[in-house]
Amino acid sequence: QDAAPPYGFRDTASGGYAGYDVEMCKAIAEHIGVKLTHKPVSTEARIGELKMGRVDVLAGAVTYLPERAEQFDFSVQYLQAAVRALVRESSGIKSLAELNGQKICAAKGSSGAALATQKFKDSQLITLPGLAACYLALQSDKVAGVIGGELTMARFAIEAKEGGKDPVKLLGEPVAQEHIGIIVQKGNASLLKAVDETIVAMDKAGKLSAAYDKWFG
Repeated sequence: QDAAPPYGFRDTASGGYAGYDVEMCKAIAEHIGVKLTHKPVSTEARIGELKMGRVDVLAGAVTYLPERAEQFDFSVQYLQAAVRALVRESSGIKSLAELNGQKICAAKGSSGAALATQKFKDSQLITLPGLAACYLALQSDKVAGVIGGELTMARFAIEAKEGGKDPVKLLGEPVAQEHIGIIVQKGNASLLKAVDETIVAMDKAGKLSAAYDKWFG
């Protein structure tokens, strides 16, 4: 992804792509021994890009969901995170139960959106092109909460504090746990094997932990 830091984003300093998933892509290409070609995708369009064969490997913070596993093959897990709710501190909301029944936002095509429809059945769900847009909607009081991965949303709380905006916070109770993998087309066993080998080797060498510390703190 090219607009979902710290997973993947355009580095204005170098003009290239940077982020946790970008490092995964580089490692896979190096392991296979091929030249890496990055194709930037949005959260909404990422699954379709793989489905239509426009990319061979999708490293885009893809959470394991049974319906996705019917369409694609998942690698071994390379990242785990909680899906949480982000609210304004001034709202007084302290639990997920208090958020149910209110207007909430999630990124279009994300696991957060899928999980929100299950968890908040009495809420009105609004989907926008990305979590950054949802965060703006939260700051302008258009929604009561944002549902998404904690690793991405934690930075909004920092930005609000440093930028003098209305303070926001992540609710302590998780909506769900995300088990994140890299996906390839069904039946491409050799490519899936190479992806798995890369992840396992990075884990054994401590490179996964190093990448995590670098991008997520």
